[in-house]
Amino acid sequence: ADGKISGILGDLLQEMAQREGWTLRASPCEWEACLSALQARRIDLLPDVAHSLAREALFSFHQVPALNSWSEIYAPEGQHFESVLELERKRIGVMRDSVQEGYLRHLLEDFDIHATVVPTDSLDAAFAGLESGDLDAAVANNFFGALRADAHAVASTPIMFQPVRIFYAAPKGQEADVLTTIDAYLAAWRDDAASPYFLVREKWMAPAPAPLL
Repeated sequence: ADGKISGILGDLLQEMAQREGWTLRASPCEWEACLSALQARRIDLLPDVAHSLAREALFSFHQVPALNSWSEIYAPEGQHFESVLELERKRIGVMRDSVQEGYLRHLLEDFDIHATVVPTDSLDAAFAGLESGDLDAAVANNFFGALRADAHAVASTPIMFQPVRIFYAAPKGQEADVLTTIDAYLAAWRDDAASPYFLVREKWMAPAPAPLL
C-alpha cells in the first residue's frame, strides 16, 4: 500500500539495503511481466525466484538460498483432496510461467490425470478463483498459503510436491557485486538465531524456524 517492497524477501532486502546504503525502488508487475522485465534489464533484482536450469541460462543467481519452499494444493474450505488422483476432471489454478505450472502439467501427465490447468496472473488470483467457484483447486507455495489462505477462505490439502530453493535473481551477467553481498548476509544471518533473517521470518510466519545447523 505504501509502494515499498514487503514480505519476507522484501524485508530482508530492506535490512541489507540499510546496511549497504542501497536505494530500493519498487517496480510492481505480475509474475510473467516481472520475468520479462528482468530478462530485458528493465529491473535490476527480482525476489522469490525458484532456481532451475532453464532460468540459470537467463538470469544470474546468488549461491545461498533465501528460502527453502515447496508447493501445496489448496482447495475451498469444506472441500478436501487426499491424493493427487482426486484431481481427475478438476480445474486447477496455477500461476502463469511459474516453476509450478510446468511441474504440475508433467505430474498430471505422469499419473494420467485428465484435469484442466488454468494459468493465473498471480497467486491471489488463483485463490480468488477458489472462492468464486471458478476453480476446484489451486497451487501455491507454502509461505504464500500460510499467509493468505484464511483471507481467501481456502485450506491446504495433504498434497505437497516440488521442494525448491528461492533466490533473488538479476539479469544475466549483471549485479555480481550485489549478489555476492546478498550471499554474505544470508550465510551469516542463517547461522544466527537472533539475526534479522529469523526476526523477519518470525514477523511473517509463526512459529519461527530453527537456525540451519
